[in-house]
Amino acid sequence: KVKQEQQQQQQQQLPPLFDQGIHTMNLQHYLNDHVVDDDDSIRAVQDRLELGQLVIIPDAFRTDFAELVHDQLFHHTNYSLEEGYHADGYTHLFHTIKDDDNDNNNNNNNMSPILRHVNDIFSSIDTRTFLTQFTDLDCLGDTILEPTYHAPGHFENPHTADEGQHNIAFLWLLSKDWQPEWGGALYWCQETPDYSYVHATFNTLVLFKVTTRSKHMITKVSTLVADSGGGNGNGNGSNGNGGKQQQQPQRKRLAYNGFWTGGWVPEAEDDLEEQLEQNGDKLTRRQFETMEELLEQEPSLLSEERRTEVRALFEEELADRYPPSPRYIFELDANELSGTTGGTA
Repeated sequence: KVKQEQQQQQQQQLPPLFDQGIHTMNLQHYLNDHVVDDDDSIRAVQDRLELGQLVIIPDAFRTDFAELVHDQLFHHTNYSLEEGYHADGYTHLFHTIKDDDNDNNNNNNNMSPILRHVNDIFSSIDTRTFLTQFTDLDCLGDTILEPTYHAPGHFENPHTADEGQHNIAFLWLLSKDWQPEWGGALYWCQETPDYSYVHATFNTLVLFKVTTRSKHMITKVSTLVADSGGGNGNGNGSNGNGGKQQQQPQRKRLAYNGFWTGGWVPEAEDDLEEQLEQNGDKLTRRQFETMEELLEQEPSLLSEERRTEVRALFEEELADRYPPSPRYIFELDANELSGTTGGTA
């Protein structure tokens, strides 16, 4: 009952944009016509995602929708600092907005009713069904959402995001009047340097299929951006010394990011052979690992004949997924080289 009352209150606080019929919970409704009504463009998006390329869609969403979400992110004053240091060396630092329903820190009223409704749109079954058709990839699992603000000094080091059921990663860039020299660019590591920077812009949607090769990063945001409008850009409106209010910066590196994840979990009764043969390159990391687990389990789950066939297809996909690649780093190992020179210095 309390949840229903909260939802009713949330609906009452929404602008007229979201009161246009039963289809408003489908993200397709908010995309511009050139994105969803051109069959050639849709096929091009599917082909490029299948090839592992980065897909950039300028002017992706309706202007009123983009302006509304930008305004919510720009004026939000209760960002949470997301700082991570991992054993493999990956590090990141940026601000995000927590959804109260999933926030272990219990930050009350951290997400506005409008942003929560936007989350609901991106997560709805209608949206996930549409995205599965639009991308030709399984997007029927949970949606992971993370609105972000990269203040001066913030960054994300290179990573692939290849984990779990991650299938399609998206970045909806929502920065206005941003200069490339201020940093905050998405850097696509597979591309040549001349084309690898996707600079912060307004209303640009970036998509990519999450794979072992989808390495990318967010370049460090320069302190020059603070000089463009004042303020330290800490996202919470205070300087940390007695709560003194600071002037908000006039330029912010903003984005609405997330993942659409796979919904299928392989089971022994499924047609694993067909999935590997026809959709092997579309499987998420978790789907692929689950198939490997099925192959290692008791013979009662898979007959010997099926196991042999599935194993052959699995090994073929394994070779495609993790191909041998040249190394570009050489570390001199004195122990290995000792005694191999055939002479003295």
